[in-house]
Amino acid sequence: MRLSRILRSASIGLTVVLTATGLVTISHVSGTLAATASAGNSSAQWTVLRKKLQPVLDDAAGHHVILGISARSLAGPHTNQSLDMGSMGPYKAASTIKLGLASLLMKGVDDGKWTFDTKVTVKPEDLVGGSGTLQKEGKSAFPQSITLDRLMRLMITVSDNTATNVLIDFVGGFDPINRFTQSLGLSDSGFHFGRKMILPHPPEQENWISPAEDAELLKMIYRSIFISKAASSQIISWMRQQQVNTKFGAVIPRDDLANKTGENTDVSHDTGYLLVPGHETVLSVMTSFNPADFPDWNTAFATANAEVQKVAKVVYDYLRNSAPAPAQ
Repeated sequence: MRLSRILRSASIGLTVVLTATGLVTISHVSGTLAATASAGNSSAQWTVLRKKLQPVLDDAAGHHVILGISARSLAGPHTNQSLDMGSMGPYKAASTIKLGLASLLMKGVDDGKWTFDTKVTVKPEDLVGGSGTLQKEGKSAFPQSITLDRLMRLMITVSDNTATNVLIDFVGGFDPINRFTQSLGLSDSGFHFGRKMILPHPPEQENWISPAEDAELLKMIYRSIFISKAASSQIISWMRQQQVNTKFGAVIPRDDLANKTGENTDVSHDTGYLLVPGHETVLSVMTSFNPADFPDWNTAFATANAEVQKVAKVVYDYLRNSAPAPAQ
């Protein structure tokens, strides 16, 4: 049985699982099952940064927000160090899952299956609400043939849900995406495509993600592990054009940031690259909350966003303070 299925159906209060990397405590918090990385985990490095982030985790708990943090150093004195703190999920993925689809699409471009100029037909019935710009054109503007390049760009920069759903169909549905991410070593429990954006779906068909699996995917993209350097650069370029600045973008200058946000009724995430020269780092921060714990949903969402911002600010300041002094 897949761990994801166990996590979603379990109702016990506390379980301890022995994994290859150490003890992971799975706890039931505010109706959400969460795996918390223990101090014995192999990623228990980056001691100074870990100490700086612990008060943020404590603050989030005090404000009824479940918080998970994963970081991977890509350059500089901390190269190859990693950090996993708080709840490792799985979380409802919201739009952060779109980076997995983008990765498969870019692999297809590299392999010659399609090109950026490949045309995809978007029909009136494909239009859905939520984030994005295509639906704003109105149904009368469709059917419309749109290049793969534009659809992928819209999926990342403005998180266009219509573009995403069309691209899911283009690659053949959820199974090819999940086979691809699992082939990269990402576990199905921590990175799973189960539904399209916005459309009604039964509870068992959900998109799931964990900060640790997400951070590993971003590390592989940055290092061109499964796609070309040109493809990696293109994904990161789109992420640098992210237009939602309510989380990382609220506290990190855009010149030092490439990210992809995700949010829904009870989750708020941000994930990406902190591009401090010589200290480039992957940071994935995920939250979940029970709206019933707050006076209203706007307060709940703003509280979760604030916790994501606090993590980003701590990590960004840490990286900048670790940077070498400019040459005289």
